[in-house]
Amino acid sequence: INALFTASVYDLTKKNVVVPVVLPSGVIERQTIGESRVKGFEFEARADLAEGLTLSGGYSYQDSAYVRGNVRGTVVDGNEFASVPNHIASLWLNYDLPTANDMSVGLGARYVGSYYYNVYNNTGESSPQIYVDASLSYGFSEETELTVNVSNLFDKQYTVGRGTSDYYNSGRTITAALRHTW
Repeated sequence: INALFTASVYDLTKKNVVVPVVLPSGVIERQTIGESRVKGFEFEARADLAEGLTLSGGYSYQDSAYVRGNVRGTVVDGNEFASVPNHIASLWLNYDLPTANDMSVGLGARYVGSYYYNVYNNTGESSPQIYVDASLSYGFSEETELTVNVSNLFDKQYTVGRGTSDYYNSGRTITAALRHTW
């Protein structure tokens, strides 16, 4: 089988991390936290399933915590990082069509696990998020290619942040690029 598998394990500690903090007035201020730690692992795989058909995917788990920290007089030791999910995963299937010109289509999904909205871990948690994406590329010639990508194909809406109000993810996004090389 034509495949590639990669894995990594990590345990990272950093001192004097700067984090954004939403003040009661709504102003976002940067605060320094004494020490933080992230432990986790990642796994990625890519395999050619058949002629022109490629499957790739990945999974990441991370456990983040403030080891030694104080934000505006409140101890945050043991709290998880704001906006950092424990689980992230993706899966992508790409098919190169057997045509005279280079043409491929792709379909994939992304998973973002829940996370806390703030450094205090007290304004709630996001819900897990699943997005479906698609792509199409067409080669007009060896030097010219058109690509169209659609992120969040089904236009799913999630609350991704909370401060003085709720913040939402981007809706369906379509991008196109025409590339020519000399």
